[in-house]
Amino acid sequence: MTDQKERLKKLYALAMRGVGGEKETAQAILEKLLKKYAVSLDELDEDIISEYQLEYHGKEQESLLKQTVYAE
Repeated sequence: MTDQKERLKKLYALAMRGVGGEKETAQAILEKLLKKYAVSLDELDEDIISEYQLEYHGKEQESLLKQTVYAE
């Protein structure tokens, strides 16, 4: 299922970022395949990693930021 899941992730990305008919077509195919393989969008979102740039000023803010980021 990992190969299928990777394909679904790519299709999901295209459905989110595509332009015009490309986006609509990807969304329709994605919905069809999600039903076929009994996979939810939440399962695809689990492995998506987001990148953020955070700024801090001074050691105290750095310490607080690290504690907040690593809290989970």
